[in-house]
Amino acid sequence: MQVDVESVLEPCAASGGAASEHCTRLARAVRGDALAWWPGSPWRDRRTAPALVWLALLEGGFGPSRTGDAGAARARLGELAAVLERVRGGHTRTVIGRALAEAGAEGGPTADELATALDAARAFERGGTFATRRALAERALAWSGGIGAAWARLIARRAELFGGQRAVLLVPAGPSLAGDPGLARRLEAGLVAERLARWTARPAQELSVGRLVVPLDELARAGLAPTDMVARPDDPRWRELIAAQVGFVRGHLARAWPAAQAAGPLAGRAVALWLDGVERCLARIEARGFDVVRTPVAGPRATLLGALARRPPADLRGLG
Repeated sequence: MQVDVESVLEPCAASGGAASEHCTRLARAVRGDALAWWPGSPWRDRRTAPALVWLALLEGGFGPSRTGDAGAARARLGELAAVLERVRGGHTRTVIGRALAEAGAEGGPTADELATALDAARAFERGGTFATRRALAERALAWSGGIGAAWARLIARRAELFGGQRAVLLVPAGPSLAGDPGLARRLEAGLVAERLARWTARPAQELSVGRLVVPLDELARAGLAPTDMVARPDDPRWRELIAAQVGFVRGHLARAWPAAQAAGPLAGRAVALWLDGVERCLARIEARGFDVVRTPVAGPRATLLGALARRPPADLRGLG
């Protein structure tokens, strides 16, 4: 489903609570998979859903090839920046602005956290290439707009509310990371893995919107240029590069998996559902023989089978 841009950027006479509920419905529709309704998921939590809608607007409006007009893309960036400024100043006028203000006051992502994603989008305007995989991962994290830290805050708050963890819903109680910065870092590793998996599943399509998702140093070592992705998509060196990138993404995914046990029964199950969808995307790339430059695969998508996951797949154990 496309985000109804007009519905969240138009003036709002309703309360912040009503605006948040509207954004929560949109966030669930944008996600469109099992995480859209799973309890403990940020896509159905009114404290994080407004930020996810704002990020969807940012991603959907970015780049001249997405809008057909570079000026319109810059205008959208300006419009979303203005939303954040009004949230900071306490003078919100739109649905998304009022929802973000209320969510931020209750532990959701703040305007300053979302500004990191805005900076990432502006950097892509100046050229979407990365010298190293580390730089690629840093940009992927910036695009998350503080969702990982906010999700960790909400998990910590829930743990305090219910007085600790219990082993229910097949999730064993483990050492709690709630309230510890380690939980946020593990969730952020998962966000990086999810975005890199999405980009790696369709590298030629990402290049068409100005984003080269294979780092330049790896290209140079392989003797390839960005233009070869279009000119020579069947070159076997692309498969070698994609295979190496899948391994890199799995390293981030392995670092995220301990959060599935540490986050508690409800949120931990949501984390497992989410990370399992990322791993299934990487498995699809591998099953395609890493030949996704010519034949892309579907990106990360949570399925109900992922709700049974309690620990990382065997090939991820020991990597984190």
